[in-house]
Amino acid sequence: MSTDLKEPDWSGSKTLLSACWKNPLYPMNERLEMADGAVRWRNEVIANLRNQLEQAKADAARRDSSLQSSIEELLEYIDEPPERNCSCHVSPPCSDCVDYSHLREVIASAKKVIHSQPAQVQS
Repeated sequence: MSTDLKEPDWSGSKTLLSACWKNPLYPMNERLEMADGAVRWRNEVIANLRNQLEQAKADAARRDSSLQSSIEELLEYIDEPPERNCSCHVSPPCSDCVDYSHLREVIASAKKVIHSQPAQVQS
């Protein structure tokens, strides 16, 4: 059984010029150490990016919770508009639509956001 290590075919490699472990002028054991170092560095980069992603998710969850609480508190202090009394069919636009339609839409949108968001626990 031969223990000679056969050189891989690097002809299609996109990193041939920048990956020193592919250089046949270096001894095989040094090339393996370089490749191992590159893999270790890549793993550290991946771990760092995963940590950054988790931190960003946690920050977003805190912001979402804070915004949700703020919207709920704001809705407690805003007076609800009166019952809809549209008379646009008589004389468009009616005063009810002019005075209250946007406020009704904003309140409905805020309530929809609150009910669509799961309750978040602040850290």
